[in-house]
Amino acid sequence: MSRVLVTQPLDPSQLKGLQALLGPECDLGVVSSMDLKEFAQHAQDAEVLLNIFRPIHDELLQLAPHVQFVQQLTVGYDQLDFNALARRQILAANAPGSNTEPVAEHTILLMLSLLKRYTQAEESTRNNKWDMMSLIGAGIGDLGTATVGLIGFGNIGRAVARRLSGFGAQIFYTTPHRLAPAEEEKLGIQYAS
Repeated sequence: MSRVLVTQPLDPSQLKGLQALLGPECDLGVVSSMDLKEFAQHAQDAEVLLNIFRPIHDELLQLAPHVQFVQQLTVGYDQLDFNALARRQILAANAPGSNTEPVAEHTILLMLSLLKRYTQAEESTRNNKWDMMSLIGAGIGDLGTATVGLIGFGNIGRAVARRLSGFGAQIFYTTPHRLAPAEEEKLGIQYAS
């Protein structure tokens, strides 16, 4: 039976979903705080660490002598000390693309919130004012008439551009490596320096 340890607190519903994903042959543990002493109590027999934001370094790995693999559950890997992992011959992986869709959707949410003056409208409504004229006077925009600039055009930038095209926005992008003209046309975007 594999012993897998989640290195920081996790919501019980997420833990339940993770256990279902890993199956009954996996003994899943979780550290309920960021306290290093608590980590040490749980890590003695762990073979796999599932990590989100806890720094994985020499001191921590000394407390988990049987670990063979660290799975970073995020796109980034800043939390991983690769020298410490290499010295112990521990494999590590991150999860590229795992947040592309949620971040792209959140980006659109923020754009709409700004364009529609959501915070002012929400505050006005809560105060029983609903001052529509001042909101209109401040300018309420539409993504369909907006010009949007995307700085960087990796997976998230592309996902944002795909969503924006449905609104009809004019989309510019900048990145160190310009796309081929055919791809720009397909995505409905224009390069800008």
